[in-house]
Amino acid sequence: MVRHATMEDGPAICVLLKQLGYQASPATIDAMLDKTDQVSFVFDGGEALYGVMTLITFPYFPTGERICRITALMADKDKRRKGIGSTLIEAAKNHAREHACQLLEVTTSLSRYQAQEFYAKQGFEKRSLRYTLEL
Repeated sequence: MVRHATMEDGPAICVLLKQLGYQASPATIDAMLDKTDQVSFVFDGGEALYGVMTLITFPYFPTGERICRITALMADKDKRRKGIGSTLIEAAKNHAREHACQLLEVTTSLSRYQAQEFYAKQGFEKRSLRYTLEL
C-alpha cells in the first residue's frame, strides 16, 4: 500500500495536489521527485494513487536533534477518512526512526481546520507559530 514514489507517479501526484488548490506542473513534480534531500511516499490503492507524502530530515541547530518534517501530506478527496493519512503518518514515523530523528513535525495552513484536527488526533501537539516572508 505505502511505497516510495517513482517518476511514473508524477501525473497522479499532480491530481492530488490540485485537489488542495496547488497548481504544480508535471515538470515541477518530476523535479521534486528527483531530489535527493527529500523522500516521497505514495499510498497505492492498486488501480490509483490515493495519497502522497513527502519528508525531509535535518539537524536542528539549537539542540542538535534530528527532525523529520512532513512537507506534504494529502489523501484523495473521495478516499478521506479511510485510514490513508494515518497509514502515511505511520510510514513517516518509521522513516524518522530509521534516520535517528527525535521529532516528527508537520505544518498546515491556518485555514485547514480538518487537517489540524487530523494531526491532533494523530498525537501531534501545537508547539509553535510559523512566520513566512515571500521573496
